[in-house]
Amino acid sequence: MIYFSLNDTFSLLFESVGLISTKELVNKCIDLGMNEQPYRDLGYDSNLPHFDKGYMFNYKTDDNEIARLEILEKDNKILQAGIQITYKPSLTSKKMKRHHKYLLELSEKQYGSGFLTKVGYADIINFGDNRTVCYLSKMKMRGIKSIAFRIGNKRFW
Repeated sequence: MIYFSLNDTFSLLFESVGLISTKELVNKCIDLGMNEQPYRDLGYDSNLPHFDKGYMFNYKTDDNEIARLEILEKDNKILQAGIQITYKPSLTSKKMKRHHKYLLELSEKQYGSGFLTKVGYADIINFGDNRTVCYLSKMKMRGIKSIAFRIGNKRFW
């Protein structure tokens, strides 16, 4: 399985959503050597605008964690693209805090300050500009900790 850093992931997503077609981003992921998986709902699809197709890739990222990259397509354009990292029980707090802090720093550098929303078991920080909407969340549900980082095409939101 290939390694792709959180920094490179952020850049790939930000430089793709609203700028290139879904096919181009999918081909970039394949060319980078990401492991393509059949698309499956990670539990968020009911909160999204309708989309035509989904793609999913796995790869290793910082601290040897597995990232699941999801790309959602609407009208041959990227509706949303992002990652989710679900942490193994050992040492999860330190890794999760470090990854969340790093993605938060990248987001604030790109977008400026975000706004925090607490939704049940999740802390969600929202960002946006004239082209994209973005969120970074950390959550703990039934003892499982995860972070999600997604960038959406503002045209569809």
